[in-house]
Amino acid sequence: MIEESGKVVALEGDYVWVETMREAACNACTAKSGCGQSVLEKAALGKKHRIRALSTLKVELGDEVVIGIEEPVILFSAVIIYLLPLLSLFVTVAVAVTFWGGSDVVVAVSGLAGLSLGLFAARWYSYRNRFNQRYQPVILRAPNHQQLLRHI
Repeated sequence: MIEESGKVVALEGDYVWVETMREAACNACTAKSGCGQSVLEKAALGKKHRIRALSTLKVELGDEVVIGIEEPVILFSAVIIYLLPLLSLFVTVAVAVTFWGGSDVVVAVSGLAGLSLGLFAARWYSYRNRFNQRYQPVILRAPNHQQLLRHI
């Protein structure tokens, strides 16, 4: 389970909007001075992100919560978003070269068409599953509520 902590900023039925602060792991890395990722992290560091999460706990505005999402969901989503367009590009180029030859125009047009087709398929899959609870982050715990319950 991948976890992130944040603060509840809005309530919406069974869902809540959680605001998280981006944190970099670069400070613990020994290669941060020679890494391009470190520069990108510094640019995005400190920016707030709002995430819609399914709430099974009773939380209120301003509560600190921990949200999480399963690792297989993240891995499968990465495959859909990154690998599907790339595979689509390669397959359409291979088919086009087989049938129409390997000229630069055929490769370029078929590559763009395949990439576009793959991006469209990834977008369609994302749109189709936008309300699927399997792909939604979930509130795992509200640390302040647990502490209050222990003292009662």
